[in-house]
Amino acid sequence: MASSNSIDTPTKRNRLAPRREPYWHKIITGRYIGFRRTGNGGAWIARFTRDRLSSYEALGGDSALTYDQGGRKGHGVAYPRGRRRGSPLSGQ
Repeated sequence: MASSNSIDTPTKRNRLAPRREPYWHKIITGRYIGFRRTGNGGAWIARFTRDRLSSYEALGGDSALTYDQGGRKGHGVAYPRGRRRGSPLSGQ
């Protein structure tokens, strides 16, 4: 998914303006990977959205994490191991 705010390479992430709101990329419907650019690197965030409600999880402040690694971690937030698709994150 290409955009002017692409986060898929370290070079592109380094060019982003620092801001509080992450730069989001859609993994699949309802699942997003975000990168929050800070003055000295950045942090990865996963967002899971269903029925207009969103859950967020920090994936780490390691700006050296690759886009693919961040995407895999973000997908794990959406579908935790051992749960079938569609089950709630909280298990409630």
